[in-house]
Amino acid sequence: MLRRYRDNVLQQTAGGRLLVRLYYYISPSVARFIKNNESLKKPSGGICYSH
Repeated sequence: MLRRYRDNVLQQTAGGRLLVRLYYYISPSVARFIKNNESLKKPSGGICYSH
């Protein structure tokens, strides 16, 4: 669902493409920060792994 939104909506505009590039640039650092911070693991786990 989110992949389809990225491809069909965000990638169609310059601003959307910039947002996608920014997300891919920043997200590894955010993921490492969450992984190394015990107090953030539980709240983010529900978000990341709920379907």
